[in-house]
Amino acid sequence: MADVVKIDDIENVERVLKNSGVIIYPTDTLYGLGARVQDEKANKRIYEIKERSQKPFLFIANLDFIFSLKDFTDRQKNLIYKLSPLSSTFLFFTEKIFSSYVQENGYVAVRCANTDFLKELVRRAGPITSTSVNISGKKSLFRIKDIIEVFGEKVDLIIDDGDKYSLPSTIIKLDKKIEVVRRGKNIGKIEKILKEDLNV
Repeated sequence: MADVVKIDDIENVERVLKNSGVIIYPTDTLYGLGARVQDEKANKRIYEIKERSQKPFLFIANLDFIFSLKDFTDRQKNLIYKLSPLSSTFLFFTEKIFSSYVQENGYVAVRCANTDFLKELVRRAGPITSTSVNISGKKSLFRIKDIIEVFGEKVDLIIDDGDKYSLPSTIIKLDKKIEVVRRGKNIGKIEKILKEDLNV
């Protein structure tokens, strides 16, 4: 049975991740299922846990790491700065090579860590993968009680931050054309910025 800890037990979370653990953790939207990006063994376990095909995961990193992945235009950088606090995921091409569980045809999908917990976790453990907490084809789980019941025997650690009811992140593709490819949390605010500030 997975250990269940509170959000302030960051040392334990770091330890589990660095020992190839798979965790369920709170984000600014929903709970995420993930492992360290560079940990191939742990991320392959996530596919088995979710009973999912090899569709890439998004991952969570800090701004410095995100900006190291691509020579972004000034417009794209401005967009990332403005939309990172609004639960945005950025989809873009990078020449840097990642494993197939986070990259497809050169594209990666990255969220900026924007809660105190995620900022500290990423600082300690590096970027972490993130995928919805569900068995493939079934609805995502919102209640911590249900998460523990369904996944308690499958993962190594669950961080209990209460029930989380939210839309998923909004995904914005950063190519020559900037476009929303998944409407999610804060979509109204995001579209307003795209329209008024960037004239997209």
